[in-house]
Amino acid sequence: MNTTEKTQGLPGRTGIADMTTQKDIIIEQLSLKHGIDVKADDFHALRSEQVEGLLHWAKAYGHREPKNANGSKVRYFFAMLQRHANKAS
Repeated sequence: MNTTEKTQGLPGRTGIADMTTQKDIIIEQLSLKHGIDVKADDFHALRSEQVEGLLHWAKAYGHREPKNANGSKVRYFFAMLQRHANKAS
């Protein structure tokens, strides 16, 4: 996968160096547009509209769950964002 595929759907963002910045932007957008607090919310308590918002951003980010995943792409994407948000604080 080239860097263009990884950044598809996120305007003005290209290259591997921007990956951390992209996660921060996605976390901010999820909070503003969908009311999701990545640090505090439990994935299983999210409303269906919020899960749809997560799915949109997961697709735009190009996120793929592990081959042996025991859950959905969206749940793995949410967990990745939580790890990033908790690491940053």
